[in-house]
Parts: sequence; structure tokens; C-alpha cells
Amino acid sequence: MVKAGDFASKEAGLTLLEVVAALVLLGVFFSHVLPAFTQLAAFQGQVAAETEAHLLAWGKLEELVAGAERSREGRFPAPWDHYSWRYRVERPADRLVSHTLNLRWRGFLGEREVTVSRLEAE
Repeated sequence: MVKAGDFASKEAGLTLLEVVAALVLLGVFFSHVLPAFTQLAAFQGQVAAETEAHLLAWGKLEELVAGAERSREGRFPAPWDHYSWRYRVERPADRLVSHTLNLRWRGFLGEREVTVSRLEAE
């Protein structure tokens, strides 16, 4: 039979010191884990922006090579108006044409740039 005083023994429950120590350990753990999640979210946003930049750059380069776009530089329409581009054509050798497009934008880590190019024979 269980007596009423048995639950008040020293072995039941946690002491205040143990609770404080557990909270300190949890605080130390979360202070190292939460910044990692923040960095992961920022990295994921950066990867998404770079993927979008590559797709926009390749699409614009194809427009320029096909003759659908005549400008040498410009900005994309909304919602991509934070991207600007510059196009150049070079002839590195006889019967070779190099098409290069530089795309710039302001990202999480400052000014970013992607360059895509295409080499073709005339």
C-alpha cells in the first residue's frame, strides 16, 4: 500500500538546479541551431534568385540571337525589373560569332552577376 508521504521523498521529481541546468542546455543548443535555419533560408533564397537569373539570361540571349530583340542593354519587365542585362557580339575568329549576355541584380550578398554565352559558326 502506498502512503501519502512516499511522494515527497528526495527521489521523486527534479530539483530546481536540474531544471535550470536543462534550460541552460536547451538555450545553448537552440542558440546554435536557429542561426543555421536562418542561413539555410537565406541560401535557399539565393539559389532561387540565381536559378531565375540563369533562366532569364538564357531566354534573353535566345531572343537577341534570333533577332526578336534589337537593344544592346535593358531591364526586364515586372516582376523581374530588378534584373538588368547587357549584350555584346564578338568575332573571335573567321566565321565564328560569340554572343554574350551579362545579367546583374542586387541579391542577399550584394551585387550579383551571371554571364551566359553562345558560340556559333556563320
